[in-house]
Amino acid sequence: MARLLDNARYLRRGFRELGLRVVEPGVLPDGSEATSPVVPVIVGEDWQAVLLWKALFDAGLYTNVAIHPAVPPGGALLRTSLMATHEREHLDRALEILDRVIASDFPDLRQR
Repeated sequence: MARLLDNARYLRRGFRELGLRVVEPGVLPDGSEATSPVVPVIVGEDWQAVLLWKALFDAGLYTNVAIHPAVPPGGALLRTSLMATHEREHLDRALEILDRVIASDFPDLRQR
C-alpha cells in the first residue's frame, strides 16, 4: 500500500510541475493525508477533456475521462489510476507523453 500511495504522490507532483491542475487529496480526521491511487487532472470543458483523452490514448497513455453529468459543468477531468507495480519509469513515461501532447495541442491547460 505504501508504494501505491507513493506512486500517486509522485504522479500528482509531476502533474503540478507540468503546470496542470490536479484534485488535491483531502485530510482525514486524524490530520493525515487521504491520498488515493486515482489522480484526477482537471481539464474544464467536456469537449476539451474528450479531445485530450483521445490524443493521450493515441499517444499510448490510457486515462479515463469524466464529463458532465459525472462532474459539474466546467469540471471535466481525466482520471489516472495507479498500481503498486508501476515503476518510476512508467510514471515518467506517462508524464513525458502528457507533456508532449499538451505542449502540441492543449497549451492553455497549463496554469500560468
